[in-house]
Amino acid sequence: MSIIAKAVEQLLQQGAAAPAKPPVPDGPGSQASAVPSPRPQPSRLDPQPSRREEQGGADEAAAAPRTSRLRVELDLDRMRRMGLVIPGETSLIAEEFRVIKRPLLLNAFGPDPVERGNLVMVTSARPGEGKTFTAVNLALSMVSEQDVTVLLVDGDAINPTVPKVLDFNAGRGLTDVLSDSRIDLADVLIRTNIDKLSILPAGSPHPLANELLASSRMSAFVDEIAARYKDRIIIFDSPPVLATTDPTVLALHVGQVAFVVEAEGTGKAAIEESLRILGSCPHLGVILNKARRSTQPYDYSRYYYGPGLSR
Repeated sequence: MSIIAKAVEQLLQQGAAAPAKPPVPDGPGSQASAVPSPRPQPSRLDPQPSRREEQGGADEAAAAPRTSRLRVELDLDRMRRMGLVIPGETSLIAEEFRVIKRPLLLNAFGPDPVERGNLVMVTSARPGEGKTFTAVNLALSMVSEQDVTVLLVDGDAINPTVPKVLDFNAGRGLTDVLSDSRIDLADVLIRTNIDKLSILPAGSPHPLANELLASSRMSAFVDEIAARYKDRIIIFDSPPVLATTDPTVLALHVGQVAFVVEAEGTGKAAIEESLRILGSCPHLGVILNKARRSTQPYDYSRYYYGPGLSR
């Protein structure tokens, strides 16, 4: 039996016994985005420098990057109602993502780190399976680490969902940096009121978004953001694997892939095909999402991160 077939079989067995999952946002129209609550005033970008300035090492002092001029105030009360992790607060979802992030951080910063292990792509087979919910919560969980800063990249130029989940107005972003050499990362990077969390929006719609991701400029850009800050982990919220070819290209640039599977929703054939497509990434784990909850106060089995799937 192939490793993919074994992974699928193990995943399906896990899903059959896993507990329930509350609604998970992955774009407009999701159940979680319909939680009855007062609509907060839309957040806006504030062209003021943030309290923290990223600093390079002594050897980079002469070529230190410019500090981002954009800042957004995320509505923590709204995020709490959405079921998102709030750094510094204890909750069931926070405990679950502590378990999920640990193997990712170990691969990125452990004693035997994998190549480009601090670059993590989060994806799924099809839309609506919870990839953006997972990517955002991973980022929010990781900023609680003592020695880690996080850059959350919206890598879905066709359907950018991170701004919808976090409720802020995004402007230029990744596609603009890749398509126009005059645009610096500092011109589009958004700092937030959550310490150590920055966001890079997907950017302006571009007819050649896939080609931009496959370009030498993308390779150089990824190399720079991966190497410049040794304590930074970059999380890419990727489009679904079976919806576009963008994840296939993006997977070539990252060291780890977190593949989100909807319990009792994602079919076996879709899982197998997606894992086959993502086979270029040597470190791939599976996260089981939207599973039935057990009666235990803390049950981590609703998520399954399979370090044994690393190839």
